[in-house]
Amino acid sequence: MTIVKPVGSWTAAVDAQAKSLLAVAAEGKRPMIRASLLKNTALMKSLGRPMREQIVSMRPSQLTTLEAIDLSNEASLAEAF
Repeated sequence: MTIVKPVGSWTAAVDAQAKSLLAVAAEGKRPMIRASLLKNTALMKSLGRPMREQIVSMRPSQLTTLEAIDLSNEASLAEAF
């Protein structure tokens, strides 16, 4: 198994906002929204959200190679941070 070290710029960008966003989420000030009420974006597909027509009783906990590649190339993930 190979462990890839995170890129410094990525870590700095995530660390800058992650603490404050996690604090807000922990306090319960930001309400949770069910994914079924949101549009299915490319990012959600990359994270394993099934299509509306599929009936899924559980989702796998591991990403497939295709999902990982798609997730790494998804611009909206970087824009979210």
